[in-house]
Amino acid sequence: MTEAEIKSALSSRTLPPGMAFDALQTISALANDVATQPAARELVIRMLAAKDLLRDDFHPLLDGLIRSVGLIPYADPDNARSLDDHYLMEAHRAPIPDEEDYFFHTLQLQIYRDLVAGRNVVLSATTSVGKSMVVDAVIASGLYNVIAIIVPTIALIDETRRRLGRRFAQTHEVVTHPTQQTDFSRPVIFVLTQERALARKDLDKVEFFVIDEFYKLEIDEKEPERSVDLNLVFARLAGQGAKFYLIGPHVSGVAGIAARYNPVFVPSEFSTVALDIVQFDLPRKGMPARRSSSSYAANSLPHARLLPVASTGDIPGGVSA
Repeated sequence: MTEAEIKSALSSRTLPPGMAFDALQTISALANDVATQPAARELVIRMLAAKDLLRDDFHPLLDGLIRSVGLIPYADPDNARSLDDHYLMEAHRAPIPDEEDYFFHTLQLQIYRDLVAGRNVVLSATTSVGKSMVVDAVIASGLYNVIAIIVPTIALIDETRRRLGRRFAQTHEVVTHPTQQTDFSRPVIFVLTQERALARKDLDKVEFFVIDEFYKLEIDEKEPERSVDLNLVFARLAGQGAKFYLIGPHVSGVAGIAARYNPVFVPSEFSTVALDIVQFDLPRKGMPARRSSSSYAANSLPHARLLPVASTGDIPGGVSA
């Protein structure tokens, strides 16, 4: 079967046993080639969403493919039958409080290992890869006593504070306001916008920091003040020797940062979702509706349908899109 035939069969939910075996064989061949592994991963995700179509004796085969494309958290531990399977699962176990059975996927493990080895990391990837889980794992490692997480909005401060509070309230102090005091008697996590970070005078103790949506380091003509503030925060923290983890969507390079700090730049297409796009051509004033399947017109409203694997991221001036 071809990739297109597999997608069509899964979409229409018509996958008899003979066709299912052929599909698994095709996915296996794609997974064994680095160049086609992303395509294999997408097909595995789609197959997971239609797992009920497979005979029970095919489930171990699917689980083997799940592991081979790096989607370790979604593999069934009961189907890990060989010593190699068990070793692979344990190697991806994440040190997250209250998440004893949480496993990294392969990209998360790569980033985590780089960070705990003391490397600066810039990750350019989709929002679906679980970038914040790596941050929590670094916090849990205990390598750093004072950490700063710089987020773009106050809403994200609240969201991040709640997540960290659930996991680290007993071991860390979470600071979110410019006037909130801390005596550093226990490990501290600052969660701040760039504006709030600039207002604090005690960030000289920060040993490790995270910037979410780092592409905003590039000066934005519409909001230059915010970009300048973020650059000042980066320069302040990186300039004092703090290690960093920059998270954002797809960019092609980080020349300004790389020139001085030599980070590990990880541009990745790794994803844990498959995406179907359905186009709705809506009429504009004075114009009839149009249909087009080959490209998006200016008056199109695309609708994205996500297939999740399971219901369960010096003044640089060099970030290039």
